[in-house]
Amino acid sequence: MNSRGWVCLVACILLASMVGAGLGTAASGPPEVTSVEYVGDGDIRNEGESLLLWRSADHQFEVTVATNTNETAGAVCLVSQPADADGTQDLACEQVDVPANETATVTLAVSEWPQNLTGEQELTVEFLPESDGQVHASAPFNATVVEQDGDFDDDGLSNQQEVEAGTRLDVADTDNDTLADGMEVDTYGTDPTDPDTDGDGLEDGAEVDEHGTDPTEGDSDGDGLPDARELEVETDPNEADTDGDGLSDEEEVNTYQTDPTNPDTDGDGLDDGAEVEEYDSDPVKEDTDEDGLSDSLEVNTYGTDPTNPNTDGDGLDDGGEVNEYGTDPAEADTDGDGLDDGEEVNRYETNPNKADTDGDGLDDGEEVDKYGTDPTDPDSDDDGQNDLAEVRAEQSGGLWAWLPQALGAAAVVVILAVATYHTDRVSLAALRERLSTDDSSTDTDDATASTATDADATEVDAADSETDDATASGALPDDVPPEFLSDEDVVVNLLEENDGRMQQSAIVEQTEWSKAKTSRALSEMEADGEIVKIKIGRANVVALPSDLPPGVDPPDETNDRDDRFPGNE
Repeated sequence: MNSRGWVCLVACILLASMVGAGLGTAASGPPEVTSVEYVGDGDIRNEGESLLLWRSADHQFEVTVATNTNETAGAVCLVSQPADADGTQDLACEQVDVPANETATVTLAVSEWPQNLTGEQELTVEFLPESDGQVHASAPFNATVVEQDGDFDDDGLSNQQEVEAGTRLDVADTDNDTLADGMEVDTYGTDPTDPDTDGDGLEDGAEVDEHGTDPTEGDSDGDGLPDARELEVETDPNEADTDGDGLSDEEEVNTYQTDPTNPDTDGDGLDDGAEVEEYDSDPVKEDTDEDGLSDSLEVNTYGTDPTNPNTDGDGLDDGGEVNEYGTDPAEADTDGDGLDDGEEVNRYETNPNKADTDGDGLDDGEEVDKYGTDPTDPDSDDDGQNDLAEVRAEQSGGLWAWLPQALGAAAVVVILAVATYHTDRVSLAALRERLSTDDSSTDTDDATASTATDADATEVDAADSETDDATASGALPDDVPPEFLSDEDVVVNLLEENDGRMQQSAIVEQTEWSKAKTSRALSEMEADGEIVKIKIGRANVVALPSDLPPGVDPPDETNDRDDRFPGNE
């Protein structure tokens, strides 16, 4: 309501009183104040039902007086009664003559409001006829008079600042958001006339006092989720990545449907951010490729692809290789025999962990792809000779058919021993046993042996006695050439030289054997209880049973996973 509105307000009050008194007719009566209008330059603006004025301005009020009787003369006065004080004070008075049955207007001027009359007060315009000096008409209304540099509502803003900010001078918290207008303007930079400055659904006071968020930013942490939404999903509106998993709260809620308060939503051991950005796995699915291995096991333990159920493409799911077959899910041909693990399990029924399933001296791949023999039967044609012997005989062009007849029985013993050494890699002790004279030798053997002189026999016995003693005690003589050591002896010697434990890859390097040969030899030694293979990630540590690492128990006599394969019965 502007200053001219006060005319209507006062006029309506007076007219209502006139009607109520039965004076709406032309009957005679005392003069009436019909309107009061503020026309000075100190009007600030309407604050509710009160006129708001600067104390130091020039103030003027236009007052209209009417009478329906004879001509009347008198004084029109502006009177103030402060709300917090008793008594009244005249501010201005002017003489006026009101013609009979007409109106008259007079201006009441207050050059500067009295300094002791600031604050809320009731103003009254009174008409006092000269005839008796008594008040015969009045028009009361409210006004608030303030200093420009004062703080009428004690909110921290001067009255002049409140006018500029559009806030109420008489209310400390204009927008009722629990923050005083002064704090909103000077401290937080919020709008003191809007309870939710940033429009995020949280009032400014709640953002400051309860949540610690920025009342001028709808998304305090800049993660894409408005502060109010973060409170709904119980994330931290001041932390872009509440659970610290590498994904912003907004990405987790709106894109991946992960739990923004749990770094590992599916509990698979991989943080949601790593699953999305590094491994391309599903952060809400423990086993993304459904191969029977959790994503974490695939990444951290087996080195497999958590998005591919058959990482090495061998026809067996990664989980099956680990949990059922004991094969390497990252290596298509675990035993290096030339056949993929899937072929061994599903087609040939060979052992994918043993290069030579039937123990005939030929790798499974050779038997299938080169010789056409049965890799699960050491004597494929059941003729009494194992497959390797037949292959060697075939390759030698019949050497073994005429050589025994040419050399005699004694030479036969030597050649058989050497042939056995080259095919089966027997130990040095077994080689000596085959070279020694046997009571069960043929007559030809006896005849050949008898031609040796007693001196020769004595010399041989003396030369062999020391070696025989060493063999009987289980130890190998120090001067045995490496080429006469069996594969098993080579491995044992290497382990003993390395405190009883070595990585399998180191054995391959030092022996210069192929991976397939090394794997085959170690598998046979493990089956015989000579060594223990310990799986460490994708690698094996080979140890003598007497030198197992702390916490590793000796192996069981049987391996349930390998019992299904030929060669492990």
